[in-house]
Amino acid sequence: MRKFCSLDNGDCDQFCREEQNSVVCSCASGYILDDNGKSCISTEPYPCGKLTLARRRRSEPLTADSSKDPPEDGEDLDPTMNPFDGDLDPTTNPLDLLGLNNTQPSSAEDENSLVRIVGGRDCKDGECPWQAHLIKENNEGFCGGTILNEFYILTAAHCLNQEKRFKVRVGDRNTEKEDGNEMVHEVEVIIKHNKFDNKTFNCDIAVLKLKTPIKFRMNVAPACLPEKDWAESTLMTQKSGIVSGFGRIHEMGRTSVTLKMLEVPYVDRNTCKLSTPFSITPNMFCAGYDSKLEDACQGDSGGPHVTRFKDTYFITGIISWGEGCARKGKFGIYTKVTNFLKWIERSMKKTKTRPQGEPEVTAAPLSLD
Repeated sequence: MRKFCSLDNGDCDQFCREEQNSVVCSCASGYILDDNGKSCISTEPYPCGKLTLARRRRSEPLTADSSKDPPEDGEDLDPTMNPFDGDLDPTTNPLDLLGLNNTQPSSAEDENSLVRIVGGRDCKDGECPWQAHLIKENNEGFCGGTILNEFYILTAAHCLNQEKRFKVRVGDRNTEKEDGNEMVHEVEVIIKHNKFDNKTFNCDIAVLKLKTPIKFRMNVAPACLPEKDWAESTLMTQKSGIVSGFGRIHEMGRTSVTLKMLEVPYVDRNTCKLSTPFSITPNMFCAGYDSKLEDACQGDSGGPHVTRFKDTYFITGIISWGEGCARKGKFGIYTKVTNFLKWIERSMKKTKTRPQGEPEVTAAPLSLD
């Protein structure tokens, strides 16, 4: 009896596709297909999408380590080889852009702090290893990100309007206490999607290339990029995904000291559209609760939305925007990563680190064919 992907994922550990009336299994980067043609075997000590388990290290200081379907997502890149040259837009809160932020923060709060975890719980050791934290020069966090691999971070394009100068911190679970896994990295290249619209937040996606590679360890490991068709038919039809971040613990409240995580149900697209007067483009999806007081909130923007499949976590979204936090009848809005998988791959390929000994190429603006 033939077995197809729609039935138990064709018994595949990860990706499943159908060819000539048969199932073909494949795996994410960093895995190889077992001889049985079904299982995915890791080829790396810290494979993508796996929770990290290791003996805790003693505390040590942070160190700076040097309405229509969208197109095929092969849109042009809009990178800045030096991310701190030139003017960026002033710090802006997505709620302000959407005319929704009518509540004034207390004087102790930073009015320009950015979006989106209300409710949820603290991430345990090794539970959210792909979380990245974008930090200002004073070490204050303002946005999140997702570790793609040792050199690249995925985040929201609107986060790049927040600060002219920033770094990326990984391995952080508590902003007031260090456990030795934290590392700070400088940003070498910023690639913001050139079709990002700062009014509608369409194409709210960006990739950061770090100057030095991330050393994977406890609390530091990448999430997996999925295959598009499989992700949309299998991952995004799961009941829920998981978001994480250091954002505000309630609307206009103070930001969280500890890294939080929250399970958020996928929301039917029509229900999502009916919940808001604002445009939900094909590059967005909704997740969250209709009335339960749990949501992403200010400070979480750019952070990961991942979906678990057979104990492997795949990147499915980027925390983008919402009308307040955990408001009744409102949902969190996320960038639909599956629409940009080719864009992400091309962004990384165009800015790939030059092998030692290879002639240097003068930096210049990049574009896709």
